[in-house]
Amino acid sequence: MQYKEQIMVDEIRRIMSEITGRDFSNINENISLFSSAIGTKARDILCLFLEIEKRYGVIIGAEKINNPNFFTLKSIAIEVENEKLFNLK
Repeated sequence: MQYKEQIMVDEIRRIMSEITGRDFSNINENISLFSSAIGTKARDILCLFLEIEKRYGVIIGAEKINNPNFFTLKSIAIEVENEKLFNLK
């Protein structure tokens, strides 16, 4: 994983910790946020996406949201970094 993506994964971990009140620092970046091992709810993910939009101006599109494989820390971080770069152009 690239350095910027790792920084974004860590930032998303912090945001999820703020939203849920649970420690996300050791959550594997490749596990679905909907995994029973993590225990997040759809509301938590919605709050995450709203916070990403607020902080970074990145809107997660429906084509991503409808993909069940999208909901990992890593895939969300990559999407945010890619959209941030795209928005700079």
